Amino acid sequence: VAARGQPSQLHISLSSPTAVAVSFVTPPEQRRAEVRYSSVRDDLELRRGQAGTPDNQTQGHDTPIQYTVGRYTSDWIHHHLLTDLAGSVATYYWRAVSWGPDGEEQASPIHAFRTQGPVGRSYPHSFGVLGDHGQTEFSQQTCELIADRAEQMSFALLVGDLSYADHVPRRWDSWGRLIQSCFASVPLMVLPGNHEIELEHLPHGKIEAFQGYRARFRMPEVAPEEFVPHGRYGAGSYSDLQYDYGSSYYSFNAGPVHFVMLNTYYKADWSNSKQLVWLTQDLAAVDRQTTPWVVVAMHAPWYSTNTAHIVAEERATRVMREAVEDILQANKVALVLAGHSHAYERTWPVFKGVSAAEGEAPTYLTVGDGGNREKLYDNWLDRSRFNWSAFRDGTMYGWGLTTAVNDSHLRWTWLPNAQGGTSGDEAWIINPFKFDGLGESAEGGGQEDPSPQGAFSDEVLPQPSRAIHGTAWTVFLVVLFGLLLPAAFCMGVRTWRRSRPRASATDPEADDKAMLDFVDDHFTLESLSPSTLGSSIGVESQANHGVNDGDL
Repeated sequence: VAARGQPSQLHISLSSPTAVAVSFVTPPEQRRAEVRYSSVRDDLELRRGQAGTPDNQTQGHDTPIQYTVGRYTSDWIHHHLLTDLAGSVATYYWRAVSWGPDGEEQASPIHAFRTQGPVGRSYPHSFGVLGDHGQTEFSQQTCELIADRAEQMSFALLVGDLSYADHVPRRWDSWGRLIQSCFASVPLMVLPGNHEIELEHLPHGKIEAFQGYRARFRMPEVAPEEFVPHGRYGAGSYSDLQYDYGSSYYSFNAGPVHFVMLNTYYKADWSNSKQLVWLTQDLAAVDRQTTPWVVVAMHAPWYSTNTAHIVAEERATRVMREAVEDILQANKVALVLAGHSHAYERTWPVFKGVSAAEGEAPTYLTVGDGGNREKLYDNWLDRSRFNWSAFRDGTMYGWGLTTAVNDSHLRWTWLPNAQGGTSGDEAWIINPFKFDGLGESAEGGGQEDPSPQGAFSDEVLPQPSRAIHGTAWTVFLVVLFGLLLPAAFCMGVRTWRRSRPRASATDPEADDKAMLDFVDDHFTLESLSPSTLGSSIGVESQANHGVNDGDL
């Protein structure tokens, strides 16, 4: 916690491979501020960042700003761009400094961050994912667990619903203080959710929206923001708000991944909208020989079996999906991240509501379990109606870690807070953009593949295979066939099946669970790993087989 008068609410975000944006606030009497940074922590002559004053401005957004909502006026909000950083992975130390009217210097604690290194096919490359964060004890736990793994990720991506200020603007300040413990060192990339809208009606039919979000964050903008002060937002997450560019939607590259951040709460008509035109152009311009992976993030999920925020009942989500899904499929997007539903869910690859083979459509992840005050959603629709739903859990708060391992495989791990950092669900995600054995894309090009094998322990990475769907009995038979178990073990299985009492002669689900319990007892994740199998069967999940019905 910052001492009174010190710069506070510190967080950083990515700008480019050699630049980082830092943000913080200072009290009303301390408008003048600067950032000092160095690659040597004990350097007493810390390199001076440019001061955020009108006569000595930093590159990018730097002039301190305030905003007013009702009787609330924010402290000075500063955004500074630290440039000329190392183009390779390196550690820098930084602090914010401000001065009051008496000239006395106030300095924040020193924080450290790592630069990204060059954009390109360098592996492994990891990033964190969280959503619907808020400011509860569970939010704090999420932050602490991310801080504990800071060395394992290049940045964290928050898919909307940040502070849950909800028209109480001082909650933005308390949330800013909460996240300083993790995001003053781990770069934080954000996008707007419905709780960032905070619609305010002004005289003469005008509105204000996204005001706290727009003031407090500076993402790698496509162009300066354009906000039209007319629009509406209503029940069922219906929106007709024109907030373009700025931190509304944007893209950036990190390592071998091109990230696209979208705003769900946008115009009621997406046709020929600026966001849609920009998205089409952005994806068409991606150099897949440099960034073979494309990951898209938004707030509201297109594929969810939770009874909260059903897509068919939320017009903003439905209109967006109708306008954008074909574009993502055509551009071979591998992964789509969302929040909004306060639970965790992972799909199989899916397109237009139909489950697809691995590597043939995006995988969708809902990670809305970051800790907010509206609590978890653990009511679900009947999964038998949705063959694309692979795993779901609404009982634990958490976040996730994603690692691009090589040109073709990405590893996803869901990390529930209650499990202290151990996995709650894991999956391999296959890149729809195909490379041959030499790293040459099936679509063209030719570049030697630098990807290491065995980036996870001693595993040999699995090869693309169709996702295995169906009942637990089908999975069991496929595993038996794929393993080519020795005859003696097969006899043991048959003996077990003859001798055990049936769970219920009329309850096939209980019988399936009994069989899955047996499989779990005899087949560990290691015994089924690709290095052990020597086969093309990919590991889809290691958690709770037989507990979450239909997970396989």
